[in-house]
Amino acid sequence: MSEGDVSIHGQPKTAFAQIINPIAIGDFSFDLVEVPSNWEVGDHIVIAGNRLAREESATFQIVDIEGTNVSIRDASHSADTAWSGVDADYTPNQDNHNFAVNLTRNVAISSLPMELSGQSAQGALVFRGQGVDGAQLHNLAFYGLGMQEGEVDGFATTEVRNAVTFIDGIENPAQVSGLILVDAPESSLTTENASIQVSNSAAFGGDGGAWLTNTGHPNQLLWSAERSTPKALRGTFGKGLLP
Repeated sequence: MSEGDVSIHGQPKTAFAQIINPIAIGDFSFDLVEVPSNWEVGDHIVIAGNRLAREESATFQIVDIEGTNVSIRDASHSADTAWSGVDADYTPNQDNHNFAVNLTRNVAISSLPMELSGQSAQGALVFRGQGVDGAQLHNLAFYGLGMQEGEVDGFATTEVRNAVTFIDGIENPAQVSGLILVDAPESSLTTENASIQVSNSAAFGGDGGAWLTNTGHPNQLLWSAERSTPKALRGTFGKGLLP
């Protein structure tokens, strides 16, 4: 919990980038509309579908990048040189676009999934009062944050705490940019009588809205495509990708 000034700065990075052409079964690469900032070999990216008829998403690892061209392989089989390319078509529908979302940051705050850590709760962040005004969060990742089924003073509780909560801001909004939020058990960020300014940020793999007001209703989705099923991501990050 912060009630003062907190400044965290990672390497600036493009959070998500539009893909030019549809990705087809067997593809090993794709082209972006613009050159992304600081995307590197080894970064993990998510490509999500955009069709209402089916939910889809896949996690890949960058193996080469030259300008707008990105070469990938299956993130869950990164050492498999015999990978045969993507196993689903990602075809635009009704003028929607495909996007690649970069999940890797060089600065991160994380909790292992409970089934892997053996703990009864996951970590969460709270910025309160002057902590809202004094929050500068730039180019970092929050992996697996959001307390659930915790224990307080020896008594079990099923209370769920959102990954990041901003409460009772005094005057100025918290400044958030270049943020990636992954695998929050409930909603990712919540504001209660506070305001924040967000840019170049994305959320993936969380249940509920990526952005909630104190009324509990979604206010602004940090990344909005058609719905996607993040089945592979929890396992991927739980097997060694967490800092």
